[in-house]
Amino acid sequence: MEEFARLLAKDISQSKENNVENLARGGNSPYAMYKVEDVLILSHSLGAPSISILLNELIKLMHHAHCNSMTFIRIGQSGGVGVRPGTVIVSEQVFDAQLRNSHEVVVMGKPQLWPTKLNGQLAKDLIDMNMPANDGFEAIAGHTMSTNDFYEGQFRLDGAFADYNEVDKQVFLSQLVEKGIRNIEMESTAFAAITHKANIRSAIVCVTNLNRLNGDTITATKEQLDVWDRRPQKLVSRFIQQNLNIPSSTTKVNFSPNSKTTQ
Repeated sequence: MEEFARLLAKDISQSKENNVENLARGGNSPYAMYKVEDVLILSHSLGAPSISILLNELIKLMHHAHCNSMTFIRIGQSGGVGVRPGTVIVSEQVFDAQLRNSHEVVVMGKPQLWPTKLNGQLAKDLIDMNMPANDGFEAIAGHTMSTNDFYEGQFRLDGAFADYNEVDKQVFLSQLVEKGIRNIEMESTAFAAITHKANIRSAIVCVTNLNRLNGDTITATKEQLDVWDRRPQKLVSRFIQQNLNIPSSTTKVNFSPNSKTTQ
């Protein structure tokens, strides 16, 4: 996120990129936070619990800062399904590991299913930012599968356990392809569900670092991965440059008045 903050500072800010500073440094924050003009850039760790904590904290922050016009965009890496490694996927829909368009939240022992809805127009606008001939990569729309773990949940064969075989895995991957799922990761259901519940328009932009139809292990070099990792950054930075001074929807953030800001 520091790298993205520096890129954004170079692209949109009057200040120099070397002025970027981690605003969460020195505390007990589990994430880093940077601010470039009117853009907040935050990191999160792996999985739905991590991004859920971040989003709860961030939504409270936005509420108390009286911000009612916001756009949340998640960028990151993912495993591709039937696409060339290095392809950027802009999520249209998000499915959980049971192929439901929902994120399961257990509240006081009772499961709740929160719908995973993203902003379709925002996704289209982000794809329109892609210039394949000049960028050297393609950004496409696709569905995303989000799981609770990296190995069994993503039906890998290179973990400590696997009660299935290559044939089982390929049959299930074929089902995902038919359903329009083009990448797999671990945060999108929580991100889509929480931003939708908060009435915040949102999008997910992830690069693929392998094609799961061809194997479970990343074979790209570190240099290749570094190049691919910058692709969502480039796309989103271009979108921000064109839309920074254009207000998004002015709908009010859905926030419980009984919530207390974490100290």
